[in-house]
This record gives sequence, C-alpha cells and structure tokens, in this order.
Amino acid sequence: MKARCGPGRAVPLEPFRVLLAARFGLSSGERDDARLTAAVTSAVAHGAAATPDELLSLVARGDARATALMLQSATVGETFVLRDAAHFEVVAQRLRDARASGRSMRMWSAGCASGEEAYSLALVAREVLGASADGWVEILGTDVNPCAVERAEAGLYAPWSFRGVSAELRERYFRRDATRFRAHDALRRLVRFAVLNLVADDAPWPSAMDVVFCRNVTLYITGERLPRLAQRFEEALAPGGILVPGPSDPVLPFGPSVRRRVAPGCLYYARTEEPPAAPASPSPSPSPSPSPPSSAPPPCWSPVRSPSMPPSPLPTLPLLVPGEPALPAASPGAAVPPAASDGSPAPPAQAYVQRALAHAAAGNATEALAEARRALAMDHTLAVAHVVAASASVTLGDGAAAARFVRNARKLLAGAELEAPAPLAGDVTGATLLAYCARFERLLGERKDKA
Repeated sequence: MKARCGPGRAVPLEPFRVLLAARFGLSSGERDDARLTAAVTSAVAHGAAATPDELLSLVARGDARATALMLQSATVGETFVLRDAAHFEVVAQRLRDARASGRSMRMWSAGCASGEEAYSLALVAREVLGASADGWVEILGTDVNPCAVERAEAGLYAPWSFRGVSAELRERYFRRDATRFRAHDALRRLVRFAVLNLVADDAPWPSAMDVVFCRNVTLYITGERLPRLAQRFEEALAPGGILVPGPSDPVLPFGPSVRRRVAPGCLYYARTEEPPAAPASPSPSPSPSPSPPSSAPPPCWSPVRSPSMPPSPLPTLPLLVPGEPALPAASPGAAVPPAASDGSPAPPAQAYVQRALAHAAAGNATEALAEARRALAMDHTLAVAHVVAASASVTLGDGAAAARFVRNARKLLAGAELEAPAPLAGDVTGATLLAYCARFERLLGERKDKA
C-alpha cells in the first residue's frame, strides 16, 4: 500500500511498518494505513524532514525530533480520566491494604499517553489516603511518544477527557483553565513522567512496583515481543504486585510466579509471592479506617449513569435451566488457569469467557455482555460466549440483541457434537447450551406476549 504525500507523490508504507515494528514493537497492517499515512504526512508537514524517504532515514538513525513527530500520530493515544472504573476499585483496595499495614505504594502507568491514567491513579490515592498520600504514594507515567509525555506533564485536558466523571469530582481535582481543566497540585505532586520505549532491551525499567497499569498497549505490540515484555513486567513487579491490562489486550505469557486473577469487572495479573512484611519501626502512618459496610455507596469514581438507563428488571441472569447443569463460573478473585492441563497456552479468548461467566454468576449483566463481546471479537465461533451474551441481553431488556445471539449460538451448535463439551464451556455440552437457548426464546416470547 502507498500513501500520498504531496502532489502526485506516492509513499510506500511497508518500510515504515518494518521500522516501527523493529524500533518500537508496533504492529501495523493494512487496517492501520490511514493512521500510518497521517503519521508520515504530518511529520513531513511539521518540518521533521523534507520527504518521506528522509523521514524514514532520520527515524531509523534515532533522530529525536523526527521520531517524536512521527510517533505523535503513529501511536494510539485514546484515553480519559477513570477509564474502566472497576480497575480503579482494585487499586483502591490495594491502597487500603497498604495503609493498614503501613506500607508505601509505587504505581506505574506504562503507556500513559497524555497522562489521564496516571492522574486517575493519583486521584484514587487522594480519595483513599487524603493528604497522607504525600510521601506514601509514588506514581510514574511513561510513554514511547515524547509529545504525549509533554502533554501529560502539562496536565491540561478538554472536557471530553472527563466523560463519565461527575462534575463534582472533576472540580475537586482539576481547576478550570479557560475551556479546559488543569490537574491540581495535589495530583501533580504524586506523579512524574518520562519517555520510555518498552521494547528497547537497553531501556532502564522501574522496579519494585506494587501496581502497574499497562492497558490497551500490548494490543498494538507485535506478538514476538510479548514473551520478553511479560518477563520484564514480572521483574518490575514487587512481591505481591499486580499488573492491570486493558480489556482487549492479549493474554501475556507470564511464568508460573504470575497468575491471572478475577475481580468484579477486572482481570489482572498478580505475583504469587506474599508482599514484604511491614518494617519493625515504620514511619508514622495514617490509622486504618474500618471496612465500609456492605451497604456503602459505590466509590465516587464509579461511572456516572444516565437517568435514561433504568435498573435491570431481573435480579440475576437467567442462566439456570431446570434439570441442566449450571455454566462454569469463575468466582470474583479466583485464579484463572493460565494454561490447559497439557501445558499448552490458554486460548486468547479464554480470559474473556472466564470473566463473562464470573459476571454472569454475580448478576452483573452489563459487564457480562461486555466480556462476552470481547471474547467473540477474538473468536466468533464460541457458542458459550453467544449464550452468555444472550442471557445478559435478556436481563438488560434488549430482546433484539438477545434473539440475535441465540440465533448465532444455534447456528454454531447445529453442526456440533451435542453430547461433547462445548469449546471453553468446561463440562457443559452443546445440548445444555441449546437448552439455554430454548429458555431465552421462551422468555422473549413471554415478554412479547405481555407487550
């Protein structure tokens, strides 16, 4: 594929793909042609080089300005404050545990883009620890894109970066600056930023990290880089430390000392070693607060819900069919097996199916549907994912979507061995999945009759 750069000029994109993969581990195919074309043309337009060929040569030689201008458009910088709020509840619990034991916390936003994620970690630290976060919490934000790091250091964001965040919370931690909002010093004191190429073997990585966020980063890294990346992340984690990936990121091939764990709305990785004991004479620490009662309101960083979204009319997902076994469900907090019993790697979609089942068992319809959709994006032939998606859609009152998922499941099961376990469904057979489909069709029919 060739991109246009200047009147009548056609630019081969393949050399840029090869260069980005070699220097930064970035995966790009023809689907990324528009972004790669924009990166080349923008860098040339901003004076990084006179021609695309010269730009290619400069970036290959490591020219800082040419590299920065090209990466500005070549990397995906989509982010916003408190994106995927359930991930931050995991962090909040870690902060509470650290406070109770008198331990400090080191956190790293790896691939921080323009910084909203790093400031979100600081915001949660302030909400949990208040003024005591000073001196107890360190947050590092890194990105391969120098221009993004400059924006992160400025900490100045448009209103779109706060979608889903309440105005009260935004104004508590960001002050209005004309039409945008700037991070308060209370957040900035906890955060520092640096440029870091995660795939460069000679790049100095941080260490002893209690929490690492690397979300929607490995999704864009070439597959052959992932084993080394997983090894370095494992080395960067403190004993008991965790790494939170993005919902669509591939499964990282960690060694046996790192296991996948499931929490409500969040799958993360954890080192199996116990965290270090608190020092004998720690510095004065804030007194631990009592655990909140089960009826406590959701944390302030929970997403703002639209008034037009009524609660689900059903208390739980209709996953049980009389006389049939239940679908297998990983309980929140339970370890997700990293590999099959024969030692082969787990299928890439397995983590999403496990999370979908866990949310379905807990009655979390919205989360179950989202995880099932992610599984289907990776493997649309998974009948169990279509069944969970249908169940969640029934609960959410979306009859059209539920019917569509049921039809898809039936088509997949039509040619399957019904007495054999369905793929990624544990011991549940195709016949059982068909029984679920039949029940959902009855429920949909009953609702249609009532309407």
